[in-house]
Amino acid sequence: FVQHVHREEDLDQPAFHGLSTPLMQELRLAAYRKLILKAPFLREQKKHVISMMVSSLSDLIYLPADFIVCSGDTGRELFFMRRGVAGVYPSGPECPPVWGESSEVAEYTAGKYFGELGMLTARPRAAWIMAKTYCVLSVLPYHTVELLRDDHPEAFTTLVQSMVRVFKLEPSTTWQSVAEKLLRKMSFTTTDEAFRWFCEQGYESAIPEEPPVLKAKSFEYVLKFLG
Repeated sequence: FVQHVHREEDLDQPAFHGLSTPLMQELRLAAYRKLILKAPFLREQKKHVISMMVSSLSDLIYLPADFIVCSGDTGRELFFMRRGVAGVYPSGPECPPVWGESSEVAEYTAGKYFGELGMLTARPRAAWIMAKTYCVLSVLPYHTVELLRDDHPEAFTTLVQSMVRVFKLEPSTTWQSVAEKLLRKMSFTTTDEAFRWFCEQGYESAIPEEPPVLKAKSFEYVLKFLG
């Protein structure tokens, strides 16, 4: 049943075998582009970035009563609904919803997306999401966001800025507070020394950039270091 219903959307089926890589990429772009652009924070990205994201998408199938996301998990995937209906249940990690008994507070239908805040902030999932019907979801893995951060920093900056605007996010810390922690923990004498060290963290290259450039990976590394 699953193979039959999903077949019309499956680009891995035998009919597409033997097609050239560029043609398969164009087919994937045609199949997934509109879905990805449902997310307003991705609409400002250039075509080559959208193409990279499309290339990394994979489809997952869920049957009714399957959990797509579990409350309290720390997954950083971004989910796009291609088919089906899923319910959102706000109960805590110790109280999973019961099929046919629990009441959802919202629904995700075809064309919707979820998981964006977990992807950006690494916060634990805030709710259970359970399939109410047969569901096909396209999943953007977090390693694609890491590639975007490392290989296309300007696109990553655009992504973060767009998400901050869309979700009206407020910073949870400031450079001043981070600098004060570094000065207490390390042997720096000035905030300029702390900033230069900050910029060099999280990267394998031992050659510092001039002038120092603050990148997302440095933030992630140093904030973990400071606990």
